[in-house]
Amino acid sequence: MIDLNIDLSMNDSAAHYGWSKMIAVNEQNDNAKQHYTMKQVEFYEYIGRLAYNQINDVQGLDKKIEVLLDTLLPKFGFKRIPVGGVVDDD
Repeated sequence: MIDLNIDLSMNDSAAHYGWSKMIAVNEQNDNAKQHYTMKQVEFYEYIGRLAYNQINDVQGLDKKIEVLLDTLLPKFGFKRIPVGGVVDDD
């Protein structure tokens, strides 16, 4: 496991958040809660953007996301379940 010291400012985090949000067709009529709450797919987008822009010493977005999750999840008492290869049931 790579030990990361992720230096993420509030401005950087807010930018990644904004880039991850889906476009609202009519923001005037949409509930404000929808604007400030992430959908699951938007959260995944946020994690991907964060990994892509913050992890520089690993190649491949999939590996960057793994490194980011291995760093962040333990801080909240969670652990990533590693993804294995394809299982052939023959």
